[in-house]
Amino acid sequence: MQICTTRDNIACQRVVRANGGVRVEQLERPERHGGKRAVRYQITLGPRS
Repeated sequence: MQICTTRDNIACQRVVRANGGVRVEQLERPERHGGKRAVRYQITLGPRS
């Protein structure tokens, strides 16, 4: 699963990393999506129990 958050949302980034998120890239969001710098994380999901 991939999750994006803005670079200034430190709390969200901490939660994502605490749950196994690994930073994939930094990007500029298009103006229609706020135009802010963002960070994309990858989280590998395990099997459901």
